[in-house]
Amino acid sequence: MFAIIRSGGKQFKVTEGARVKVPSLSSKVGEQVIFRDVLLLSDGTKRYSGTPTIKGAAVTGIVVRHGRDDKQVIYKYKRRKNYHVKQGHRQGFTEVEIQSIATPSSGKAKEKVTEAAGESEGERIEGAAAAEERAEPSKE
Repeated sequence: MFAIIRSGGKQFKVTEGARVKVPSLSSKVGEQVIFRDVLLLSDGTKRYSGTPTIKGAAVTGIVVRHGRDDKQVIYKYKRRKNYHVKQGHRQGFTEVEIQSIATPSSGKAKEKVTEAAGESEGERIEGAAAAEERAEPSKE
């Protein structure tokens, strides 16, 4: 089973138990992270693809460490103009160990997404109905 997730504007292919370096997250070491931007998911027999993301799918992981990548050297040069500029950059990253990948058809994916959002399914439906009523004024 694997999934393709989006984090920090980049896409990563992840499997359960794998360690992935994603752009810096604000979570602390040891905290659980839930990635809801799942673009593609395959469990071996079925393949789910999102438009752009898969609703109900979630990838959970634990933050292992924070760090900075190797230095990238940016060198600018214009010949015959005496122009040389050397600059370095080190991108920050967060290493995450993937714990589980939940498909939209499994019951635990719904539980994880609603649990992370802090609302139950009934509250979500009620809120959507109220929003529709506000959008369409009644014709009385």
